[in-house]
Amino acid sequence: MDARADRALWESIVDADAEVPPGRTAAELLPALLDLLGADDPWLRDEVGYGVLARWVVQDHLLDRDELRYAVARLVPDLRLGLDGDEVGDPDHAAVRRSYSALALAILAFRDIEDHFLDRAAVHGLLDAAIEHLLDEPDRRGYVPELGWINATAHTADLLKFLVRNTVTGEADHRRVLDALQTLLTRAGGPVFVDDEEDRLVLVVVDVIGRETIGDDELCDWMDTFGSWLAGRAGAFDPASRAAAVNLKRFVRTLHLALCSRAHRRELTFDKPEITALDIARRFAAGPI
Repeated sequence: MDARADRALWESIVDADAEVPPGRTAAELLPALLDLLGADDPWLRDEVGYGVLARWVVQDHLLDRDELRYAVARLVPDLRLGLDGDEVGDPDHAAVRRSYSALALAILAFRDIEDHFLDRAAVHGLLDAAIEHLLDEPDRRGYVPELGWINATAHTADLLKFLVRNTVTGEADHRRVLDALQTLLTRAGGPVFVDDEEDRLVLVVVDVIGRETIGDDELCDWMDTFGSWLAGRAGAFDPASRAAAVNLKRFVRTLHLALCSRAHRRELTFDKPEITALDIARRFAAGPI
């Protein structure tokens, strides 16, 4: 099939609300659909590669357990594309492929929460790969004109969020996730987040809290390390850590709002972690808070 006919097929599927054409099956089209997650064309990547896959996996359940496992096995190696010395050609293409593989894996991780098509080893292998990707991804750009979204930080946060929800993961796994977030947020040399990445990272913490594997005292200790890190950089301007400091302040403020919501649901005036987050936000705010 030539490229024009291939695009026409996907356009017909999108126009038909993701319905599989007569004479074809979702399983047959799955390998080509996964290829589109690395497409240079933002429409093919977002509307087809991501959008159609999400519809088939989450809503229509058109793929069986073996096909879902195939998709996971196919996508996990792409999280490392271009990061281990392999030749990839265009680095933008590799960055897009890594990021959209993470986003597609998030869809699959969401489906696995209820259907458990992955065994315990596969879930933990996916968690390992997600944490590595969160920390090793060199391209932190969000929206790029003409190229479209890369957004690797947010996409990997989505994957971690659903893995945390999975009952196969437990206390030790959730500590690893919190440690990875701490490493990411306090590491010098990265850019200032401009596309709401801190919001997506906070949602990972919200799901850790929802699992109730990490107690409030430990959560407060984890947040206190952020206050200590910020305090160590107060005073003299440090260009190397400025972006991390900005991102961390925004992250703590967003986390405080999430914790306020938790306290409200518990019909409490406040929670201990909420007060800790507010204290850190107040001490390192640029103005009154």
